[in-house]
Amino acid sequence: MAHVQLYILALILTTSMWNIQTSNGSVQFMLRLYFHCSSQEIVSPCRTCERSCGQRETLDCVKDCRYGCICRMGWIRRNSTCIPMSQCEQKDP
Repeated sequence: MAHVQLYILALILTTSMWNIQTSNGSVQFMLRLYFHCSSQEIVSPCRTCERSCGQRETLDCVKDCRYGCICRMGWIRRNSTCIPMSQCEQKDP
Protein backbone atom coordinates (compact mmCIF):
# COMPACT_ATOMS: atom_id res chain seq x y z
CA MET A 1 0.00 0.00 0.00
CA ALA A 2 2.88 2.36 0.76
CA HIS A 3 4.20 1.90 -2.79
CA VAL A 4 0.86 3.01 -4.22
CA GLN A 5 0.87 6.12 -2.04
CA LEU A 6 4.41 6.98 -3.12
CA TYR A 7 3.45 6.48 -6.76
CA ILE A 8 0.44 8.78 -6.37
CA LEU A 9 2.58 11.41 -4.63
CA ALA A 10 5.20 11.20 -7.41
CA LEU A 11 2.47 11.55 -10.04
CA ILE A 12 1.02 14.62 -8.31
CA LEU A 13 4.45 16.23 -7.97
CA THR A 14 5.31 15.49 -11.60
CA THR A 15 2.00 16.90 -12.80
CA SER A 16 2.48 19.99 -10.65
CA MET A 17 5.99 20.48 -12.00
CA TRP A 18 4.67 20.07 -15.53
CA ASN A 19 2.08 22.82 -15.02
CA ILE A 20 4.56 25.27 -13.51
CA GLN A 21 5.96 27.31 -16.35
CA THR A 22 8.80 29.51 -15.22
CA SER A 23 9.73 32.56 -17.25
CA ASN A 24 13.01 31.02 -18.40
CA GLY A 25 11.57 27.55 -19.13
CA SER A 26 13.87 25.76 -16.67
CA VAL A 27 11.38 22.96 -15.91
CA GLN A 28 11.00 22.06 -19.60
CA PHE A 29 14.80 22.34 -20.00
CA MET A 30 15.43 19.92 -17.11
CA LEU A 31 12.88 17.46 -18.49
CA ARG A 32 14.48 17.66 -21.96
CA LEU A 33 17.85 16.79 -20.40
CA TYR A 34 16.37 13.89 -18.44
CA PHE A 35 14.66 12.39 -21.51
CA HIS A 36 17.59 13.21 -23.85
CA CYS A 37 15.44 15.31 -26.21
CA SER A 38 17.09 17.06 -29.15
CA SER A 39 16.74 20.81 -29.73
CA GLN A 40 13.84 20.09 -32.13
CA GLU A 41 11.91 18.19 -29.44
CA ILE A 42 9.95 18.94 -26.28
CA VAL A 43 8.81 16.65 -23.47
CA SER A 44 5.19 15.53 -23.65
CA PRO A 45 3.16 13.57 -21.10
CA CYS A 46 1.73 11.49 -23.97
CA ARG A 47 4.31 10.78 -26.68
CA THR A 48 2.86 7.54 -28.02
CA CYS A 49 0.52 9.08 -30.61
CA GLU A 50 2.97 11.41 -32.32
CA ARG A 51 2.51 11.80 -36.09
CA SER A 52 5.32 11.03 -38.49
CA CYS A 53 5.95 11.61 -42.19
CA GLY A 54 3.55 9.73 -44.43
CA GLN A 55 0.71 9.47 -41.92
CA ARG A 56 -2.66 11.03 -42.56
CA GLU A 57 -3.83 14.08 -40.62
CA THR A 58 -6.04 12.15 -38.21
CA LEU A 59 -4.18 9.49 -36.30
CA ASP A 60 -6.17 6.56 -34.92
CA CYS A 61 -4.27 5.18 -31.96
CA VAL A 62 -4.77 3.95 -28.45
CA LYS A 63 -3.45 6.59 -26.11
CA ASP A 64 -1.18 4.59 -23.85
CA CYS A 65 0.32 7.78 -22.46
CA ARG A 66 3.98 7.84 -21.48
CA TYR A 67 6.27 10.80 -20.92
CA GLY A 68 8.87 11.31 -23.62
CA CYS A 69 10.16 13.49 -26.44
CA ILE A 70 7.97 14.66 -29.31
CA CYS A 71 8.77 17.02 -32.18
CA ARG A 72 8.20 20.73 -31.59
CA MET A 73 5.35 22.57 -33.32
CA GLY A 74 6.14 22.87 -37.04
CA TRP A 75 8.36 19.76 -37.00
CA ILE A 76 7.46 16.13 -37.76
CA ARG A 77 9.21 12.83 -37.16
CA ARG A 78 10.85 10.96 -40.04
CA ASN A 79 12.41 7.72 -38.83
CA SER A 80 13.90 8.83 -35.49
CA THR A 81 14.64 12.46 -36.43
CA CYS A 82 12.48 15.59 -36.28
CA ILE A 83 12.46 17.51 -39.56
CA PRO A 84 10.58 20.66 -40.65
CA MET A 85 7.08 19.78 -41.87
CA SER A 86 7.88 21.42 -45.20
CA GLN A 87 10.51 18.70 -45.85
CA CYS A 88 8.07 15.85 -45.27
CA GLU A 89 6.40 14.31 -48.29
CA GLN A 90 3.04 13.41 -46.79
CA LYS A 91 1.30 10.42 -48.31
CA ASP A 92 -2.23 9.39 -47.50
CA PRO A 93 -2.23 5.61 -46.92
